[in-house]
Amino acid sequence: FHATLAPALVDAGVWIEEGVAGIPPDNPMALQIISTRLSDALNQSRKLNQESFSVARNILEEQKSKLDTFLYGANALFILTIFLSIGIGYLIFLQQRIQKREKIARTQRVQIERKLEYEAKHDHLTGILNRRAIMDSLKTLLVNENEVPVNVSIGMMDLDRFKEINDRYGHQIGDEVLKHFVRVVQSCLRETDYFARFGGDEFLLVVPNQKEGAETAVFQRVCDTVRQTPWPSPLGEISMMVSIGVATTRENITLDELLAQADKALYQAKNTGRNRIALFSDYPGSIEGNA
Repeated sequence: FHATLAPALVDAGVWIEEGVAGIPPDNPMALQIISTRLSDALNQSRKLNQESFSVARNILEEQKSKLDTFLYGANALFILTIFLSIGIGYLIFLQQRIQKREKIARTQRVQIERKLEYEAKHDHLTGILNRRAIMDSLKTLLVNENEVPVNVSIGMMDLDRFKEINDRYGHQIGDEVLKHFVRVVQSCLRETDYFARFGGDEFLLVVPNQKEGAETAVFQRVCDTVRQTPWPSPLGEISMMVSIGVATTRENITLDELLAQADKALYQAKNTGRNRIALFSDYPGSIEGNA
């Protein structure tokens, strides 16, 4: 629009000062020619931008009586004022439209960034933290700002006989069982606990700031609640059980060592009948021997 109309507005200023095609500027015919040429420019711009033409047309309609007076010999500057108003009105309209689009684009960009950030940290099936996110959280927990180790217990969890559920009912039902299992576990947790899917049917529960001697309380509650809360599937209730291997931080232990201890404790829980928790501290020798 402005690429068409702006030159016409500039030309109008020259025409008013110098006249048109040899006709003196105070001659009504010159004013008529100015009006016609500016109108032609406006009509051409309409083909380029229907919305901006509507704005211009509304301005002209509001000033119709004044424009009629001009065409019969009124001050020539009046027509320039009107078309300058049209140009300014369009520029304001264009600026508002650009600002609106920029705002929408910023909002969409923020939404996309938040979605990508969420997907990078959460498991797509269950919605809980993924392996990468829980590892980052563990690194933060194990050493605080003053590099003083904190008391953290972790539980490596494995859904017992989950392969049999998949083989019998199919993977779609298996996925629903996993989601139900996650909801049940979450109902047992404190706000300060971390729960993540480590891979497949293996999960990791991080319980910070446990009182000495009470590190098994949360894990035992999870184990009992899972056993007591089957999933009411369309094919009937599907029972669940979970084995949990627990390891607790001690002085100078690394994250890899802590995870290895929890994994070995899980192996012990599986070997002694499943559907139970096993503490690495209770079986350090035998677990090391079975590794």
